[in-house]
Amino acid sequence: MNLFSPYKPQVAAIPIRDGRICLVSTSNSKKFTIPKGNIPTGVSPPVMAACEAWEEAGILGEVSNQHYCTYHYEKCGNMYRVKVYLLNVTRCLSEWPEKYKRQRVWLPISEGIESVDNKQLRMELKKLLASGVWDGLQKKAS
Repeated sequence: MNLFSPYKPQVAAIPIRDGRICLVSTSNSKKFTIPKGNIPTGVSPPVMAACEAWEEAGILGEVSNQHYCTYHYEKCGNMYRVKVYLLNVTRCLSEWPEKYKRQRVWLPISEGIESVDNKQLRMELKKLLASGVWDGLQKKAS
């Protein structure tokens, strides 16, 4: 972490499968977002993004090596900078660590984007959709 940055680093996954996006409810409300969390020392950001997807949504898959966008948010007086990775979902589990803490929903991508609570993340997801990056991901999943 940059000692001069006011932001704490986090990672997130955009889980995509069959033209749908997986969202999870936030831990303290019924608002929706993508799985995200802190990066422990020594763990690569893409690996941690995949771990967060498993922990919060019970999904497994292939994560991109590069992040596709970044967004910021504030929580409890802390500022976070989140690097977002794509996750090509290959398995959806019936049991996972935060199953009883969060709601998992699968929505068509456009509808899912509109359901995301964080305005900056919603704008970044719209840019990704317009760029066609998910089209390539869906072809890879076939």
